[in-house]
Amino acid sequence: MMQVTRLVLSEAEQRLLASLRGSEWVHLSGDMFDNEFLAWDAVRLQCSTSAILIELPREVIDIGGDCDDYAVLHIRPASSLSAAAERAGSVYYQGRGETVRNIWVIRDTVTGTRTEHPDFTHTADVAVVFGLDTMSTSIQRAGRFSDAFLIRRSPTREELSLPDTEDEWESDLLDQYTVSREWIPIV
Repeated sequence: MMQVTRLVLSEAEQRLLASLRGSEWVHLSGDMFDNEFLAWDAVRLQCSTSAILIELPREVIDIGGDCDDYAVLHIRPASSLSAAAERAGSVYYQGRGETVRNIWVIRDTVTGTRTEHPDFTHTADVAVVFGLDTMSTSIQRAGRFSDAFLIRRSPTREELSLPDTEDEWESDLLDQYTVSREWIPIV
């Protein structure tokens, strides 16, 4: 019997993201940023209308017979800017004043096949991409087991470098793995 797991944003989380469309980007911040490209545990996005927290709590999940702690992408409303983030200088203003034009969720699916029979399918939301007036910004989990975020910026969505964080299974003669990626527009 094929095992199916889905670690995707809820409808409420998608509505929270959608509420940012048309607002002005203010800043990214967090208590645990190594630098403007790497954050741990959570990233706070402040826009003119509201703020959200993008976080990676760990959940014990069985994927293809491999039960482990996995980082699962979640979105929730954020409280005020953290004093710790301000003290540490972990407030990043790239894109300030630009309008949030588009939002996408990056959804990766891994399908495992054992001796040519479907074994499991694992689907996970791994990143959120914001299309601003003059740039795109992605906030992506660094890996299946990591509670780190990779933050990337580029002039266009197509130029963003988004690592394939679900492609961690190695195929052999018995087990084959395929990975596919979808860009889900948030409207």
